Amino acid sequence: MARFAWISGAQRMVIMVAVVAMGMVGHGNGLVGVRLWRSQFLFSFLITLVLLLIMDLDRPNRGLIQVSQLPMTEAVQAIKLSVR
Repeated sequence: MARFAWISGAQRMVIMVAVVAMGMVGHGNGLVGVRLWRSQFLFSFLITLVLLLIMDLDRPNRGLIQVSQLPMTEAVQAIKLSVR
């Protein structure tokens, strides 16, 4: 489990939901008896993009999308001042 220490608990849950969803698509295709490879590929691609987006947004200072924490710290300071 040390290899996956960089994956948080919430990310593990999202990955598990994706695995279950893809398993259900595969099971559904097996019940129909026809392999719909285009829809499977599209679904897998979209799930992968969503997972990458979630993991990138979860770490605001690293990755492709970088978000400044300055507005959040200013909001915290404003709240602290308004409570006094």
